[in-house]
Amino acid sequence: MWPDWLRKVILESRAAGGMKHFHAEIERGGETKKFKSPKLEMKVGMPFESCNHGWMSGLENQVKTFMTQMVYRGDKTLLDPERQTHLMRWILKTAMVYEFTSAAAQRKYFSDAERLAFKERFEIPQNLWIWVARYDGVRPMHSVQHRAPKSSDSPPRIYSLTLSANFLTVQVFAFRESEGDLGQVARATKPERLLQLFPASPDWMSWPPPITIDDEALDVLDTRFVKVLGGSVPRRVEI
Repeated sequence: MWPDWLRKVILESRAAGGMKHFHAEIERGGETKKFKSPKLEMKVGMPFESCNHGWMSGLENQVKTFMTQMVYRGDKTLLDPERQTHLMRWILKTAMVYEFTSAAAQRKYFSDAERLAFKERFEIPQNLWIWVARYDGVRPMHSVQHRAPKSSDSPPRIYSLTLSANFLTVQVFAFRESEGDLGQVARATKPERLLQLFPASPDWMSWPPPITIDDEALDVLDTRFVKVLGGSVPRRVEI
């Protein structure tokens, strides 16, 4: 799931800090699982080999230069509107791909039509928010996804995903119109820890925000939409 260039940046950064054994975290079936992953590789059940050498590769090339300094050391990075757009698209692409880390039988939040519209025209699904933060903790790679309600008959109507890649943390939240104005929850987010990347501002953005997220704050971030989702906090399992 993670591009080779990003995994190399994380591994080099952590190795420079003395880390010799690498673990990754991923949410599976309501549990957050930590597992040994020397190369920080995660596979998805989504056949997109041709995409990797096409439009997805184009997105990687657009963000690689400035994302590297964000991920490697968490250095201050200026994001003009163009960079913000590129980063937002990269994050949304990653979220759409991430859904396929779960079992094939599980219903997906993003529809086939939304994925196709994003691929062909970069159309953004309605009622979607994206934030970016700076993380400084022991986890080189971390991810927790929530979808609700869970049903075999209909797709989820509420979605959240929190990802961290070394010093860079991103969060995605989305919902369907049928759920009412859940946007009020997203709009209540304060900028001290989370900078809103989408809906976008025409202004330049200086990353990182004033307050860095530690391990405890990352756990809180993972679950801040749980009440809205009507779910429970994922149990942590080490494998």
